[in-house]
Amino acid sequence: MKSIAVAFSFLVSALAPAVAAEPLTASEARDAALDLAAKLEEGYLDPATGAAYATMLRSQVGKGAYDDYSDLEAFAEKVTQDIGTVYPDGHLKLKVFKEPSDQGEEARELPPAYEEPRWIADGVVYSKWNVFPSEDNTIAAAKKLMEDYAGATAIIFDLREHHGGRLDEQDVFFSYLFGEPTHLVTMRIRQGKGEFMAEAFDAMPTMKRQPAENGVDIWEHWAAPVKGGSPWSKAKVYLLTSKVTASAAEHFTLALKTTGRATLIGERTRGAGNFGGGERIGERFYAFIAVGQTVDPKTGKGWDVVGIEPDIAVPADEALDRALAEIGK
Repeated sequence: MKSIAVAFSFLVSALAPAVAAEPLTASEARDAALDLAAKLEEGYLDPATGAAYATMLRSQVGKGAYDDYSDLEAFAEKVTQDIGTVYPDGHLKLKVFKEPSDQGEEARELPPAYEEPRWIADGVVYSKWNVFPSEDNTIAAAKKLMEDYAGATAIIFDLREHHGGRLDEQDVFFSYLFGEPTHLVTMRIRQGKGEFMAEAFDAMPTMKRQPAENGVDIWEHWAAPVKGGSPWSKAKVYLLTSKVTASAAEHFTLALKTTGRATLIGERTRGAGNFGGGERIGERFYAFIAVGQTVDPKTGKGWDVVGIEPDIAVPADEALDRALAEIGK
């Protein structure tokens, strides 16, 4: 069974049409803030943090803090700033809902999921991925890479333009790179939320459910080595990152960093660590509300907002050369 996405992009077109942009009234502002408070209290990934968000918003409403905002954008920015004073979440922003045609962005052609791997130096394979889509052809491509280049002494994964995706390609790589079953990262979902995600996790052999804690369901993500082992478990691994590297790419990055399996070279990653979905707030707003997160098993901390630090910090456009220099040593 294919895994669900580690992080979900908010699709504006999936929401109902917005009301015409008329000035915001005090009543509507209060209703929107209270609606956001209720949804955060009910569904935010950490119940205590969700409750703290809700308490703050209700307090602001009670003090009339939002009554004088007639501009929708200014009100949304004020609420977002208030939220940040409780706990910073890189995804959690109140935004004005707009029709897809009003977004001011033309559709652009996305880059391919991956580039064909190639030898880049003696015994060194270069593999660039832009997304992990969990499609049959990309899962097969990941397996083919590991089988066709099994004699390599080192591999360079280039994730500098990787913007997210799912777990299936990652599990293929982990199965070859690790010689023993290894706990990679831990994933958490607010109980009662993301039921389809929980069902997908339970169906994956690499995900092991743990006892729930404080209203949160927990799974450990493990590397499951291929039968008979693989020479890849002895190969050196280098991973290139940039400030664009995000979401599922950061999951892959953290898994290899926390286990000490790879050397990370480049820039601090983007910091898109929590996953969830967009919800309509009031009549004319929406917010991405995270119901889950991925964390380092050793520290219990994720990378949302802060990103993941490389082992060797260099500008992104110098990362490949630096990796080759490190291998040359």
